[in-house]
Amino acid sequence: MKKTILFVIFVLTTCLFSTIINVPADQPTIQDGINIAVYGDTILVQPGTYVENINYNGKNITVASLFLTTQDTTYISQTIIDGNQNGSVVGFVNGETMDAVLTGFTITNGNSPTSGGGISCVYTSYPRLENLVIIGNSAAYNGGGIICGAYASPSLENVIITGNSAGGAGGGIYCYNHCSPSLKNVLISDNTSQYGGGICCFENSSPNLENVTITDNSASSSGGGIFCYDASPVLINSILWNNSPQEIYIQSGSVTATYSDIQGALWTGDGNINVDPLFVGTGEHPFSLQDLSPCVNAGIPDTTGLNLPEYDLAGNPRVYGGRIDMGAYENQNVAVDANENLIPLVTKLNQNYPNPFNPTTTINYFLKENSKVSLNIYNIKGQKVKTLVNEVIPAGEHSVLWNGRDTNGNQVSSGIYFYKLKTANFEKTRKMILLK
Repeated sequence: MKKTILFVIFVLTTCLFSTIINVPADQPTIQDGINIAVYGDTILVQPGTYVENINYNGKNITVASLFLTTQDTTYISQTIIDGNQNGSVVGFVNGETMDAVLTGFTITNGNSPTSGGGISCVYTSYPRLENLVIIGNSAAYNGGGIICGAYASPSLENVIITGNSAGGAGGGIYCYNHCSPSLKNVLISDNTSQYGGGICCFENSSPNLENVTITDNSASSSGGGIFCYDASPVLINSILWNNSPQEIYIQSGSVTATYSDIQGALWTGDGNINVDPLFVGTGEHPFSLQDLSPCVNAGIPDTTGLNLPEYDLAGNPRVYGGRIDMGAYENQNVAVDANENLIPLVTKLNQNYPNPFNPTTTINYFLKENSKVSLNIYNIKGQKVKTLVNEVIPAGEHSVLWNGRDTNGNQVSSGIYFYKLKTANFEKTRKMILLK
């Protein structure tokens, strides 16, 4: 208990004393902001095009567009880092940890004379790359969109990698030398290279792909979707379709796939299919799924341990209709058949929405079984502000509205708050922000 309390105090102290550096109000460029930042700081970037090539220089900081504070996805396309054909657009090359975050940008026009046109992540770096569009980058050798290697293991969540090219391998992503990147809710499309148009995996790399769509990539030699040489990627709830010349080419190594739609042959593994995924094909998200898609409600039945993102690439709830879909998008119209079990397979607490909020917000949670439930709101000092639920609740999906008032009915002040869900076998706390 003492260790838990000390950890909470440390986290709250970090939140209180970190600095927000606004670009261009406080510093004219993103790199200028990075240069003066210290651990835990946030570089908050206004909409616009920033022609520069940035390097985190080993700093564990957050660089973000206004998506971070608003959760408005339009800021991703409005806030652009343009590499001006002058090397990698973003560099993580000095051992940055998961506390180094890049979120809410379009990364484009990088052109590396070696490798990593859009993002270079090497030398034991493992940053978090979230809510990004990586488009129109190139590399003379490997990794048109991203290169990760030399024991680097970044996590990618809600990322689109499209229209990138490499002269050698990995038009979208190139993985080498014991790297283990994690990809969740990622679309890899229309990338080109000689080997591995979508992804190329070399030298004992073992990427983990969950809810990933790899489509319309091409390689002039082998592995339009994925090329493997002495590597062992793992795919779950993923779609590989319309890549050429092959969806997956294994020269040396192995690929483990479950609950995935892979064109060309029925891939060995639980839940795999080989059927046209029936993409929508038009609009802002052409690789989302039609209502009749065989990938809808065809993902892994039990998502325990997957640590799923709250939302898919289109900003919709990641699980809809009683079971997760294959690929990077979640169909929002089709529920499971009437004879299937509608009870959630796991107990889960979702992120509140909207967040930040003023003055009301909704908290959703799922119960896999009937249970006594407590759901409480706490302020940044750890003091209880409001009890929203304190009773036995039946299994299923539930939502609660908080109006920003405390137990006495008084409106609380702006700031950071925490909400905690506790059942007999589950406990989870999440953060939310009230802005007035």
